[in-house]
Amino acid sequence: MAIENAAAAGGGPPEDGSEQDPRVFRAAVENSFGAVLITDTVGLIEYVNPSFEELTGYRGCDVIGLHASALSTGDDLDQTIWGSVTADGHWQGEIRNKRPDGKAYCVLTSVRPLRSEEGEITHYISVSIDISERVRVDEELAEREAFWRALVENAPDQILAVDKDGVIKSLNWTVRGATVDEAVGPTLFDFVREEYHDAWREALAKVFAGERRVEVEATTIGGSEDSQWYANMLGPVYAGDTVVAAVVSSRNVTARKKAEEELAEREAYWRALVENAPDHILTVDKDGVITSLNRSVAGIAVEDVVGHTVYDFVREEYEDVWREAVAEVFGGGQSVEFEVRTFDVPEETQSYAIRLSGVCEGDNVVAGIASIRNITPLKEAEERMRAIASAVADIVIVVDEDGLILEVLAPTKREEFLGLPPPDDLRGRHVQEFLPHDQAERALELVRQTVSSGRPGHGKLLLDMPQGPTWLSARSAPLSLGDGRIAAVVHILDISEQKRLEEELQRLREETEAEAEEAVKRASEYGLTFREVTVLSLIARGKSDKEIAFLLGLSPFTVNKHSANLVRKLDARSRSQAAALAVREGII
Repeated sequence: MAIENAAAAGGGPPEDGSEQDPRVFRAAVENSFGAVLITDTVGLIEYVNPSFEELTGYRGCDVIGLHASALSTGDDLDQTIWGSVTADGHWQGEIRNKRPDGKAYCVLTSVRPLRSEEGEITHYISVSIDISERVRVDEELAEREAFWRALVENAPDQILAVDKDGVIKSLNWTVRGATVDEAVGPTLFDFVREEYHDAWREALAKVFAGERRVEVEATTIGGSEDSQWYANMLGPVYAGDTVVAAVVSSRNVTARKKAEEELAEREAYWRALVENAPDHILTVDKDGVITSLNRSVAGIAVEDVVGHTVYDFVREEYEDVWREAVAEVFGGGQSVEFEVRTFDVPEETQSYAIRLSGVCEGDNVVAGIASIRNITPLKEAEERMRAIASAVADIVIVVDEDGLILEVLAPTKREEFLGLPPPDDLRGRHVQEFLPHDQAERALELVRQTVSSGRPGHGKLLLDMPQGPTWLSARSAPLSLGDGRIAAVVHILDISEQKRLEEELQRLREETEAEAEEAVKRASEYGLTFREVTVLSLIARGKSDKEIAFLLGLSPFTVNKHSANLVRKLDARSRSQAAALAVREGII
């Protein structure tokens, strides 16, 4: 009867004079989508409709007679509801509850009192609508929004929303030197340099035309030190099929731009250095294919070289030299130095010194870079020097301070000089192999002094050579090698015959002087001096003034003076007559 009582308490007769039919009221309540609960004035449940049973999971027979608070989630909510109904005559709000099986649900509930014609409260009626799905969707949307908001707000890039005119509608965090409030409202063009305005307008037009990813780079307004580079990615924001905004992800790339500029400057510097280098510089792959060349080779354009192999430009006998060098560089990354001969110009062979090194990425050699120097003039000079060396008596050797023989230039007619092996057999061997240790050290002392002082040196050595004891004259000069080392160029001359003549001369000089000492005693009556007697003795032996000067270590003028004195003191008419008189008188 609760529903009929509630219907009866709902108010007076309709304005048109008709009476309310309780059956119509019951039918309306029982077929309502809303869950209806009716209590008496103290809160005891008198009626629930089928929608209530379906929503809450409670059968009417189980809850009628119970107090409404038995179905509540807490005393605080009950007090809020009843306090509001008592004070304001109604209450409306969301209630979260659980069914008997523990499943949660959420309802939008309205609670109102029902009064009699006298105005007294007779019942309370609660109507609830299930909003669980809407709440779930709202919560999910809120979670997603919170996720994306956190993502945007904490993104390293600045993220803006702008309209088609470039007006900034939102910004995730403050730009440099401005607050968010200051940035929102102005246009993008207020923050970028004027020369980039057209690029921005073009980008916005593309996005609002439906293009999904548009990129543009620009610098901000500021001095040369304050201006910043930004890389911007624009995309459309749709409402239905209409683009209503553009979202801009803006990343500060100033550091990258500066690095690119520095890299470009360095690249330009090194490119200019390579292009203007006196050497030819080329890169090759592991098959010897030329991938780049700094400038044209004599008679051959760059485009006629790139794409060909290095083997196409060298004489056949040097192809294996190139192949071995390429294999060694790509096999271990070590630099290799070698020489080849090419035919750059028709009928003219050129000589080149090459240093090939590896270009590495990580541990892998990805290319070879070759520095190629034309040494044709050097080779020609070398040949001329060999020709000159073959025409002189000296042997020239290049030796380092450890005694390693680096080069030998010997006269063709003297290849067996000093009983040594031919020059080709001497290169790469040590001086110590041909001399006793103490003599080798004496010989190398001259080399080491020359290397350490950087000055020429000279010395004479008596060495036990394979042909026997030999006197050598050695003159040395420092020579800088290509790898930074210093060696000595030593000119060697066999002076054994010279030493023999010197010894013979010394013997003759001593004999002459001994005879002169005896003759001075016998020539005292003539007033002859020791030196005059010595000259007189050599004149008697048929020696000329020049020969006498050489034997006695005097000048020809001095000898001539002594001769004149002899002629005068012996009262002779000539030097030969003076000599004859001296022999006859027993002076000599």
